[in-house]
Amino acid sequence: VFATKTGNDDFNPDAAAGFIPDFMYNQKVTWLSGANDGAWAYEPKKNWPGSKLTFFAYAPYTEKGGKTGITGMTGRNDAGSPKLSFRMDSDIDSQIDLLYADAGATENLVKEDRVQLLFYHALSRISFCCTVDETVDVNSKITINGLTFSSSELGVTGDFNLYSGKWDNLSKQEMSYTLSVAGADLVNSNNGLSSAAGKYLMIIPSETAVPVEITVDYDITTTDDKLAGGSVTVQNSVTTSFNHNFEIGKAYNFTLCISLKTVDVGVEVADWSDDETDWTPKK
Repeated sequence: VFATKTGNDDFNPDAAAGFIPDFMYNQKVTWLSGANDGAWAYEPKKNWPGSKLTFFAYAPYTEKGGKTGITGMTGRNDAGSPKLSFRMDSDIDSQIDLLYADAGATENLVKEDRVQLLFYHALSRISFCCTVDETVDVNSKITINGLTFSSSELGVTGDFNLYSGKWDNLSKQEMSYTLSVAGADLVNSNNGLSSAAGKYLMIIPSETAVPVEITVDYDITTTDDKLAGGSVTVQNSVTTSFNHNFEIGKAYNFTLCISLKTVDVGVEVADWSDDETDWTPKK
């Protein structure tokens, strides 16, 4: 949490005098389980001043930032909106779900008993589901070995503004992510596969249409009792290209319908549902 005293004025990130986070600076707040369903706690405890306060918050907490994810933040004496420096991790397992609080709901508060923080997702989330086209022979089985998602115009670094809830200073480059789903078998069009055992790919939102490539590596195994091994396997790799706009806080589920030589893509877009994640932010 960051918190700024503004006296009798309202918070203005462009104020000539400048507002700095002079009440809380990167204050760690921890959920403590226990009686009465637990509580959020922090140290040292602060008393409400005779002033308006504006609060900003993000999660997960970091003390100084790392090489990827949250890499840094504005300083104690930096005026204006608190910002987080961010770098996408190319390793899906190491990516974080960056959250930010609605600053409009905690702006210019006066002697509040409790500050309610309502969190939103700052990234876009991508998942995949695979099916087999009905034209694939019933004696054939498709085994997915891997999925690769890439784009030449995805953000790799940027600054996230905790006041506006927007990304600034994006640096874009070719980004490629591989989801390993080795050994996942598809035998007909009614047998769907969710890739990477429920793992999700996070990206910095593009907010405009960007070129996307999805490559699927798979084996086609056809049963044939006349062969010594009882079957024959052919390896295949297919790439499909299209343009897509990725918005902040949206979840995208790409359905890949795999045939012998092509992959058709369908997409469902939804608000990011917190009951599908391991950690649900609380007010």
